[in-house]
Amino acid sequence: MANPGAYGVGRPFTIPIEIDFPRRVAFGQIPGASIVTIMGHNGDIDAGTVPEDIWEGGGVYPFQSAAVSLELVSTDIDDTAAGTGARTIRVETLDGNYSPVTQTVTMNGTTPVALTGTHLRVNKVQVITSGTSETNEGVITLRVPGPGDTLAVIDNNGGVIGDGIAHNGIYTVPSGFRFLFIYNHVNILKTATDNAQILFRIRPFGESWRVANQWGPASTGGSSVSSESPATPMQSEKTDIRYTVSSVSANNIGVNCFGVGLLIPNSFFRG
Repeated sequence: MANPGAYGVGRPFTIPIEIDFPRRVAFGQIPGASIVTIMGHNGDIDAGTVPEDIWEGGGVYPFQSAAVSLELVSTDIDDTAAGTGARTIRVETLDGNYSPVTQTVTMNGTTPVALTGTHLRVNKVQVITSGTSETNEGVITLRVPGPGDTLAVIDNNGGVIGDGIAHNGIYTVPSGFRFLFIYNHVNILKTATDNAQILFRIRPFGESWRVANQWGPASTGGSSVSSESPATPMQSEKTDIRYTVSSVSANNIGVNCFGVGLLIPNSFFRG
């Protein structure tokens, strides 16, 4: 006879209170909290171009000083409403008050499509629906009209396969939340003699940039360095976060970063 007290037998499944906090967030047991991933890639960094941030746009990321209009455009005509490539893109931004804004935009190929409203920060851009290619066919750019600054790029890897998401090693904590990193990982695409210096940088609201962590993947052996970042302090609302390469030993170095953190409402904390 089955034990009526066992999980899933005779009663709804519940998560034991002893389970660690990140998993409670993942299971939706902390109201308003969520897990955030930050994934960045910069495929071509030269000794003469550093510093460069880890994002597909290359160079130093252009943080905007005021909320701006934005538009999406592709290099391929098939990234369109009824095309074989990307059809709709979900864009997650922060408005001029650092409040989260999410909208889904229907692509129109090589013709720019405007987003609604104005935007101060960009936290995520990803393909939601697509045609038979099941991803983007062209390089999709989120930019200030004009064209002005590029703020995110969904790459197509030279036409081989679309990324489906912008690899921006950039994140800003929304108003009303705090952010706690629980894992960081960086790696360089290298030969046995290549190396890079990678900085994890934060800018609390109204303050200056500071280095909170750094890595220097060894010139021999593996190219990956992982860190659970237990010493990285809780980040307050409106804090900007970036991964920056400050030096490389050779040209054409590719660098990746991946971070995971908990986005927790301010209301969760006392005081």
